[in-house]
Formats: sequence, C-alpha cells, structure tokens
Amino acid sequence: MDTSAKEFAQNCRSQNHPYDSPQLLYEKWAFKIDGVKQTSFSVDSIYAHVYGSKLQEYWIRKDNLPPPQTPILWEEARIAYRRLPLGLRRF
Repeated sequence: MDTSAKEFAQNCRSQNHPYDSPQLLYEKWAFKIDGVKQTSFSVDSIYAHVYGSKLQEYWIRKDNLPPPQTPILWEEARIAYRRLPLGLRRF
C-alpha cells in the first residue's frame, strides 16, 4: 500500500497535478497548514507556525533588536551539534 501511495504522489508531482489529501471518514479532525493536511505534527511545530512571527515582532519592538538577516537553521545546527564529541559540546 505504501509503495502505491508513493508512486501516486510521485506521479502527481511529475505532472504538476495538485493533490489535496482528503479528510478520511474515521478522522474526527485534520490539521492543515496553508491548506495542506499534515500527516504528523508536534506541539512545538504548531506553536512555531502559529506564534512564530508574532513573537519575533514582539521582541523586535520590545528590545529594539534588528530583524534577523538570515534565518537560523535549527535542524542543521542540531545535527552538527550531535556530531561533536562529548567533550566539545558546550550547551
């Protein structure tokens, strides 16, 4: 089943055919971000999506911080940190 679903998704992407994931009958609710149904999520990702820009604007106004010039690549930083030997991890 999984391979056929992946083949279908790949086929849709290759033909520029938009595919909306429907809410299934047994699902009481579905979480969507920008109209795209999320198959999995965490509380942290929901919070960052909902409140991220508001919090950033708040701290820029409150502390007169300059707006960030480049986004922080948190996932890449986490992976790089995990690759360090234990003696070099300083956080």
